[in-house]
Amino acid sequence: MDLIRDVKQVKTVEDIRQFSRRLNTCVVTLKNRRRYDELEAGMLYSVVKSKLSPSLLETYYAWLDYQHHRSTLEALRDWLLVYSRHKVHAQEDVEGVLKNDRERRPNRRNNTYALAQNNRKTTSICFKCNKKHYISNCYRFKSMSLKARWEFVREKKLCSKCLNSGHQSVKCDKDETCPISECHSRHHPLLHRYQPKARGKDNVEQSTTTEQQNEEQRQIQNDLSKTNSPPQESTPSTSISNHVTDDGSQFIAL
Repeated sequence: MDLIRDVKQVKTVEDIRQFSRRLNTCVVTLKNRRRYDELEAGMLYSVVKSKLSPSLLETYYAWLDYQHHRSTLEALRDWLLVYSRHKVHAQEDVEGVLKNDRERRPNRRNNTYALAQNNRKTTSICFKCNKKHYISNCYRFKSMSLKARWEFVREKKLCSKCLNSGHQSVKCDKDETCPISECHSRHHPLLHRYQPKARGKDNVEQSTTTEQQNEEQRQIQNDLSKTNSPPQESTPSTSISNHVTDDGSQFIAL
């Protein structure tokens, strides 16, 4: 029949399942038409066996011996239906095991990232002197000027928040901000830039008032010093004049 002749060589589990259905349809049709002679080991039976691989035929013959069946088209149909059902179930079981194994297997990419994160947190090799301490505890780094520290951080591509490598400050896990003088900026305290606070209005007014009070105090002290100083004694003025008498002699008059 054409349903059988059109089938190519049976190889995969899906091929076996489809071929078993076609063969079952063929057997049912022959029975309904009462063509029982074609159900025996005849031409159609040989065509069906030609579609099977040697390993499948070997399994089929072993099944015939075990079941004590005759070699007929109907027996081949019965075996193929059972065999295809078992193969499908076995394949589903294998796929289920593989799926579960993949789900249980740790993600290599995630593990690599987690390992990098752990190394970033546990590594204590100083980026400045290569000794076993954090750079925030490095004397050589602390002795650098603020400008030099910033340049070093940029050169080594370190995070300006935690002074570690492997990430930028915008992606840093550290939530703390700079604690110096209520700075609250997103940088490490060793990178803090000092910014003097502007004098407020209250401070200016208070300073002006203090200066005025000091000036008034100085004026009062000057007035008191003038009042308490003793008066100076006046010296009588002496007038000296020369006089000439009639006889030509002179005398001095005070």
